[in-house]
Amino acid sequence: MSRALTMRLPVLLVTARHGPTRADGRAASTRALDLLAAALGERAGSTSVSHTREISVAAAVIGSSASIGVDLEADRAADPRTGRFFLRDHELAWLDTAASRQAEHLRLWTVKEALFKSDPGNADSVMRSYALADPAARAGYARREPGGALFGYGSARLGGRHLSIAACLAGLRAGAGIPMEGSTMNTGTTENTGITESTGITASTGTTANTRTVENPGTTGSAGTPDPEITTEAVLGRIAELPVVPASELAPQTPIRELVRESFMLVELVIDLQEEFGTYFSQEDLREIGTIGELVALLQASPRS
Repeated sequence: MSRALTMRLPVLLVTARHGPTRADGRAASTRALDLLAAALGERAGSTSVSHTREISVAAAVIGSSASIGVDLEADRAADPRTGRFFLRDHELAWLDTAASRQAEHLRLWTVKEALFKSDPGNADSVMRSYALADPAARAGYARREPGGALFGYGSARLGGRHLSIAACLAGLRAGAGIPMEGSTMNTGTTENTGITESTGITASTGTTANTRTVENPGTTGSAGTPDPEITTEAVLGRIAELPVVPASELAPQTPIRELVRESFMLVELVIDLQEEFGTYFSQEDLREIGTIGELVALLQASPRS
């Protein structure tokens, strides 16, 4: 017997503009969190931050113990090869039919990032762990597999960027009395120079996804061209050819996160290296990698096509 789920989560958003460096983004995120704390005081619940070029955003639940996550991504061309790192097979299939594939690719990335951030139990999860009931929906439900934990999310546009907010619907399980169809979930955001309050996250009914996971085949190099030898020098040389950081700043001990300003760009970097050296590994393999030296070791240990 199905039953309706009704849940409203009032969310307060703060946006902050900043300079072009990673340090500027981190400082702006801190300022945004300070503004949230000052505005809400003891009413502040779970918080989450995200920053992209020139804009940072912080979000907090008002008067609720629900856990939330937020992600922001600037408009730009998206490498279609990155889909296998964070999308499940049914999501990839839908994306291939989307009218605005580039925009939807980035939107889905922000949804998955927000879901991951909102999940208190994400220690053993990656972004492909979260299955969307309807990839086309701007607002809807997802569940973590395995485990069945249920989440709600909503996406909107903010200053030429994709913004997604997700919430862990604690205590509920997909398939445990949650209706299968008819889910809606709405978030409202309006851009402002200071504090912006959303209309909240509203779910009318629950849903569950019928999904399966398939293994992705390894990458292949050009026909008849042997893959180059994987050495530290070769990997550093390839990274130096990409628009990430100056070659003078690259070394085996360089933190991977320092190579790019945005998390999606990191996935694009990894995919490029896999293509260059004819290797294959998943996000699960990447999660423990912290430096370029460790990335080189992972490339060397991974299967080659």
